[in-house]
Amino acid sequence: MIRVADYISSYLVNLGVPDVFTVAGGGIMYILDGLRCNRNINWICAHNEAAAAVMAEGYARASNNIGALLVTTGPGGTNAVTGVVDAWVDSIPLLVMSGQSKRSQNVYNSGIPGLRTLGGQEVNILPIVQSFTKYSAMVNEPEMIRYHLDKAVYCAKSGRPGPSWLDIPLDVQAALIEPDELERFVPSQASPQDRGLIDKEVAEVYQLLKQSQRPVIIAGNGVRLSGAEGAFVRLINALKVPVVVSKLGQDLMDHQHPYFVGFGGTKGTRAANFAMQNSDLIISIGSRLAIPFIGYEYDLFAREAKKISVDIDPCEMKKKTIKLDMAINADANLFIEKMLALAEEDLLTEKSEWIKKCRHWKEKYNVITDEIRRHTEPVSSYNLFDLLSEMLDGNSVIIADAGTVYCIISQAFRVKYGQRIIVPAALGTMGLSLPLGIGAYYAARDSKVVAVTGDGSLQMNIQELQTVVHNRIPIKLFVVNNNGYLSIRNTQNAYFEGRFIGSEPGSGVSCPDLKKIAYAYGINYESIHSQRELEEKLKGIIDYEGPVVCEVFTDPDQQIIPSVSSKVLASGRMVSMPLEDMWPYLPREELEDEMIIRPIDYEKLNG
Repeated sequence: MIRVADYISSYLVNLGVPDVFTVAGGGIMYILDGLRCNRNINWICAHNEAAAAVMAEGYARASNNIGALLVTTGPGGTNAVTGVVDAWVDSIPLLVMSGQSKRSQNVYNSGIPGLRTLGGQEVNILPIVQSFTKYSAMVNEPEMIRYHLDKAVYCAKSGRPGPSWLDIPLDVQAALIEPDELERFVPSQASPQDRGLIDKEVAEVYQLLKQSQRPVIIAGNGVRLSGAEGAFVRLINALKVPVVVSKLGQDLMDHQHPYFVGFGGTKGTRAANFAMQNSDLIISIGSRLAIPFIGYEYDLFAREAKKISVDIDPCEMKKKTIKLDMAINADANLFIEKMLALAEEDLLTEKSEWIKKCRHWKEKYNVITDEIRRHTEPVSSYNLFDLLSEMLDGNSVIIADAGTVYCIISQAFRVKYGQRIIVPAALGTMGLSLPLGIGAYYAARDSKVVAVTGDGSLQMNIQELQTVVHNRIPIKLFVVNNNGYLSIRNTQNAYFEGRFIGSEPGSGVSCPDLKKIAYAYGINYESIHSQRELEEKLKGIIDYEGPVVCEVFTDPDQQIIPSVSSKVLASGRMVSMPLEDMWPYLPREELEDEMIIRPIDYEKLNG
């Protein structure tokens, strides 16, 4: 017989997830010992559960597998919540295990409504996490440990992925079990997707594609989650259709691919937005078509196009923000395979004029302009990402934090085949790039891991620099010093006439001397103040064998250019502009020349 704790560690190894992210605590002491006694398990100790959860998330994102997180009872679980929510909204599979007070000493088993706490450092965590987990349960019977682990992993990885959470009391962790006699979880025979219906829907989509003159395919994270990355590129080659990517789909294609147009949305590229807005057919595969992607005036999104969405989550296609002509509830991989089969039987002719127009937009409205390249001092964040994309090879993982770097990476970084781009997409949580980078390193140890954060964002998880040092993780951390919270200052400038609060030293927020911080942690520090230094130092930093913290002093007034903005009309009314009309605004004559459909007269918009 073995302890439940020992069974858990063996289970993780057999699952192919030998790396567990944790912060030690008394509520998980037996599971920790189970890890310690298993020579095939690697435990990575963070300095805060908030960061440990994000490390597990980074591991799952980089490996396209499940990430494992182990936290103690009470504050251990509550600290982990934001990272788990981030995994929930971005469809990342996690197995979260929390320790809990003994079965006789926790609120969950007390049967007393309204009881706040019972055991030591105890909180009833399950009601807290139920709304953002695919499966959550307390393991009350030791002999049910395999059942709960099986079900948690199955739920986390099946359908639209997400986190599962098991709460495991101390006395259950220590209980002895006979592994061969454990009850198993057998998934119910869920009604399979109606292949006949899907075949009919795919045939209808293919027919619409043949009739279309200006089609666009939108590619989202669902393509990768379904394991269809390679098949997707083959499909695009066969269909010869322009592709626009979502935030989490930006690394699905080499950006030099002849049918790649760009990243769409309110902080996207003009080329991508022009393509979507002028299309007559939108086929979205594995994208939830979020509001920042389709625009805040979402009724104006692709307003003359038929819109088709392929999504494994039917809820996403019921939203009132997007009016669909076809909603296909299917796995992206299944849809892509069936479309590919049709494409191989019935070859499509390239829409040459449309392709030429999309390539014209991509070339004419390249985000990295001569003006940006001439920017010398301080450094432009656009030049930082432009040069990083030039120097990093295909075996690289690039992580960007919230704020301006979150936006600029999608506009300025040119993805090569094989590269991974990881961002906290839906939540845009500050401070995630460092722990995401740590997790990604353990999932892809042969890859070069580069994380970019802001001086403000870094403070959220700065303690994890010690995790980097302790484990000798060769991460390259670029810290964009823009004097605090630049994205908030930009908002305060735009809406409140520059009345700053909580966004820079004069209004309450300052950041420490990073050189002294790096010295204290014992990490190699570099600084870059100008374009010349960027060009001289960047390759050496990337090629350095150990960890590096590089502080890049950038324009404290850096704008996201282009971006969809709000505009005050002559009447005084403020309106959100449609995707094609990005700031800095093109001359009206130029906008009308570039548009194929009729542009919106913004003076009458919402008038």
